[in-house]
Amino acid sequence: MTGYVGLFTCSVLHEDLTSERTRPFVQNVPPTFAAAEGSEGFICRGKGNYHFSEPGKLEKVTYDKVPSFYTDPGLVVQTLSVWNSVDSAWKYVYSGVHVEVLKKRAEWMQKPIFPQYVLWWRETDSVPLFAEGVQHLEHLHAHGATKDAFTFRSAYEHDGTSVMVQKVSV
Repeated sequence: MTGYVGLFTCSVLHEDLTSERTRPFVQNVPPTFAAAEGSEGFICRGKGNYHFSEPGKLEKVTYDKVPSFYTDPGLVVQTLSVWNSVDSAWKYVYSGVHVEVLKKRAEWMQKPIFPQYVLWWRETDSVPLFAEGVQHLEHLHAHGATKDAFTFRSAYEHDGTSVMVQKVSV
């Protein structure tokens, strides 16, 4: 093993987490996280600060950092995970529970105008801060795919070699 892959996702909701429109998204979060944690190659995930107005009623999530290009952090939802390979991350993202939720993202999320996810190689399997994911997403936005911040379509090996992982569809 020569390293670990960080995967950071960031999207903007149409409405806040308490809205009726967003409720199905919120209900899908626990099974989606459970699917990730049960996937081959999963190492760990970062967790935002979850705020509940009452038991079972998620009101908002806050993170240590959100990308600077988003003007309403209250509508931003992020995930952060570490994987043992780009391929294992891809298999999780584009299969099972996650891909079913991903197919419905337009119902809950605004049409993206910035990159929605980024991958990068890390030397440690420890849980990164969201700020690390934000840094790589902002790098991807500013410079395109590089060995330091890339996508599934334009991926890199740990040694910096460019590779085509899988064709992305959904």
